[in-house]
Amino acid sequence: MHVHTKYSQDSLSEPKKIARFAKKRGLDGIAVTDHDTIEGWSEMIKVGKEFELKVVKGVEIKINPCSKDSFEILALFLSEGIKSNELFEILDEIKSQDGIIALPHPFDPFKGNPKEIRKILERVDAVEVFNSRVPASVYNRKALSFAKKHGLGMIGGSDAHTEREVGNAYT
Repeated sequence: MHVHTKYSQDSLSEPKKIARFAKKRGLDGIAVTDHDTIEGWSEMIKVGKEFELKVVKGVEIKINPCSKDSFEILALFLSEGIKSNELFEILDEIKSQDGIIALPHPFDPFKGNPKEIRKILERVDAVEVFNSRVPASVYNRKALSFAKKHGLGMIGGSDAHTEREVGNAYT
């Protein structure tokens, strides 16, 4: 789960290479979750068919991007892109598509803001309790504890920004 393609501003990964590495690592599927864009969906789905790899359509959305209160959400199992820029409208759009709202790397101090996350807690379905790119394992342990405390689903993700990171963690 939680893979970025060349369509994310911080990844150069080609969809075909992502699929090849996913299969090599024994994965049955991946979630393409580029930052704030769905541009990679069609190419990743096409390549996924070629490699017999299930592709979950998603997006990693930055909330309050220019603020100290910024954090990210993962929208998974979408059928179309998210149009709104307002937090609660974004959440409504995800739910209207029967999508799942997950919190990626919620305690990574460089990517999350636990205070802000608490504002949407009743709308969250899952927490990424293992992210292979967090700078210290304590952040994953905090995420696991948080998910258990609040009775939320738990997922793992490689948060791959290069094809070689695909499958470092998965659900």
